[in-house]
Amino acid sequence: MMTRTFLGCCLALLLWPGMGWGAGTHVQACEGSSAASQNTQSCTMTLTAGNGVAIWVSQANGANTITSIADGVNTYTTPAGCADSGPRGLRYSLNVAGGITTFTVTHSAASFGFIVVHEFSGANTFNVCAGINAQASPGIGTDAITSTAATTANNAYVFGAMSDDSSLSNTYAAGTNFIIRLSPDASGFKGVTESWNQTTGASTAATFTQTTNRATRAAMMSFIQSGASSCHMALLGVGC
Repeated sequence: MMTRTFLGCCLALLLWPGMGWGAGTHVQACEGSSAASQNTQSCTMTLTAGNGVAIWVSQANGANTITSIADGVNTYTTPAGCADSGPRGLRYSLNVAGGITTFTVTHSAASFGFIVVHEFSGANTFNVCAGINAQASPGIGTDAITSTAATTANNAYVFGAMSDDSSLSNTYAAGTNFIIRLSPDASGFKGVTESWNQTTGASTAATFTQTTNRATRAAMMSFIQSGASSCHMALLGVGC
């Protein structure tokens, strides 16, 4: 009877949403950018309760700052190790409320800008963040655009983001191991994002490739599922 209970408990943990051993999973993304100079940008998604959200914002006027990033329901945190750089910044929220959600960034003054948002599942804990990296001339080679590197944990959902400081037309590809999620080719100040379900932790940077050499900013942050450890303990006979 103990064996059946033990195995049944572990199986339940493995099958329970968000409790598996795999890396976090990308769900969806949205972007809001301004066609005219203004101090707010927004985008809307229908979130699933309990998931996580990663946000990247930027604005063309480097003298401006971020006043707020909010959706009226969830609380957003600036990731440790990734302070804002003028109008550019990262935020995240975990275990979010479900439903139609509008994300809005407000900057200190009007300019062309954007907000990009990823929703992900299967990761409930912030892992690491690499500071926003500015490159005046990264070039057009593979993975030429890069964030600062940080050492991730096993089974991490890695969020990568960048902006092209020129606001001119360009084309982008995801970095090695990443999948592009938002990549506008039209001119205008817009964000580019990617993600990677990384099973083995390592020193990691978000990288991108561009077809025209322009100044860029790039950053990354990662998230893990801390609850998965409970079934590891069960398999060791500690409990379940």
